[in-house]
Amino acid sequence: MSVSLAALSHAHIDEVVHLIQAPARRMLADAGATPEAALARVARLKGPEQIREMLERPAPDVLLGARDETGQLIGVGGLKLTAPGTAELHTLYLAESAQGRGLGRLLMQARIEHARHTGLDVLHLRTATSNVRIQRLAASLGFTLHEYLDSTTMPGVAWQVWRLPHLQPLAAVAPAHDRDLLLPA
Repeated sequence: MSVSLAALSHAHIDEVVHLIQAPARRMLADAGATPEAALARVARLKGPEQIREMLERPAPDVLLGARDETGQLIGVGGLKLTAPGTAELHTLYLAESAQGRGLGRLLMQARIEHARHTGLDVLHLRTATSNVRIQRLAASLGFTLHEYLDSTTMPGVAWQVWRLPHLQPLAAVAPAHDRDLLLPA
């Protein structure tokens, strides 16, 4: 499968919302949220207005999109500045058809490389304690578990914060913007 990565713009809001809402609800339900709480949280945090706000943030903030060979959006991943020199990786969602093919790793590496190129020093990643796949991926990329947090908006849901200090060069990862990549079929 051929995949291209590029920063997303306002023209992509509806596509992004469509891609992320179902997996976001599923992830929150898996983390222990009731279906109603998951739906309400996703609508509040991942609706069109929130995506628009993500896209309007100044650099180094970015929302990257991955498209397959037909041009369909199959993955998104964001980076948000949280303090001078520090950013959070957020909003990593993949279409069901794209899971298990290395696209999550590719989007993580692209955001790490973007952070490195923009002079950031530390990255954080917050994930539900039930999301073992992203935790394994984060560990394989050099992140370490930093702290546990209880959700303030969804009782019973706990979060982990992972940290990647002192960004190190990644071997064989080219800059993320506007490039075509081949993933195993």
